[in-house]
Amino acid sequence: IDSARCNATSLGGTIVGSAEWYVADYSTGKCVQDCDAVGTPVTCLQPGGLAESSTELFADAEACCESRLSYLNVGLCNATSNGATYTGSEEWIVDYENTRCVQDCDTTTATCVLPGGIIEDSSTKTYADAAACCAAKLSYLDTDLCESNSNPASNGTAKYFADIENGLCKLDQETATCPTGYTCSRATVGSGKLYDTETACCTASLPYIDSDLCVAR
Repeated sequence: IDSARCNATSLGGTIVGSAEWYVADYSTGKCVQDCDAVGTPVTCLQPGGLAESSTELFADAEACCESRLSYLNVGLCNATSNGATYTGSEEWIVDYENTRCVQDCDTTTATCVLPGGIIEDSSTKTYADAAACCAAKLSYLDTDLCESNSNPASNGTAKYFADIENGLCKLDQETATCPTGYTCSRATVGSGKLYDTETACCTASLPYIDSDLCVAR
């Protein structure tokens, strides 16, 4: 039994708790403090009632989350435990459905440019930037295309891809900003390999068409 609690009980005093952290109810997904009321003791801000003497206590909510609720996103658990609003880490996670990477956040801000929602579990791998996420999770996709898909301000990669049906190479760019003399369209996961130049695209993807004719189209 905690010595302070034992001493208070023995002397007929009031047990106020240690204000350290523990899990009172796992279904809540948060840690609480070993105390009965806010301000008693002064460091008690998130009272969860007096913990059993056998309960392991932690110095702060984060340590409690990491040890006892490790299956949850630690940042979310820590914020919830402290009564704070969690806005996300703003790190990057894969969005396979849309072949892009999005951010761990739910509201667009200057630093949360592509919200993907709040990660609730610890099993979801996050990355420092879209490039790292694309390389790790969407390596089958052209890196520039993946990064472009992950950037809402992008209007294309400015690379070229083959339009086999029409026998020409298109510039991966929005049609509204397409340079004069070019045929533009946004590349997709089905567009195949992207090339830095129109000539390289024609030579590699449309070798049965005269290169000059291909480029002129």
